[in-house]
Amino acid sequence: MSFSLILSTRVHFVEELFGGLDKVYDIHKWIGSLGFVFALNHPMLLAIKALPSLETAIMYVAPGSDLAYNLGVFAIYTMLASFVFMVFVLEGLPLLSSPTRNNI
Repeated sequence: MSFSLILSTRVHFVEELFGGLDKVYDIHKWIGSLGFVFALNHPMLLAIKALPSLETAIMYVAPGSDLAYNLGVFAIYTMLASFVFMVFVLEGLPLLSSPTRNNI
């Protein structure tokens, strides 16, 4: 995910390396999407692995007493909430939707 952040900086040599800013943004989109999927699957797979112990499995998906796990759970839920906001709320805004052409 940090590589995706570097791609979004619009550094000139990165643009030359990939052959244009549009290609850099395409790679940024795909790397960000894969990073998002991997970040969401990580706690779920850990919870499945710990399933014989229900207390340990819940620790990966719900806040508890350990600060490190709480920060991870908070980060995952924040990322998920921002994704839901981006897809379902910002999608309807006229500023972000694709422009329509008038046939005159």
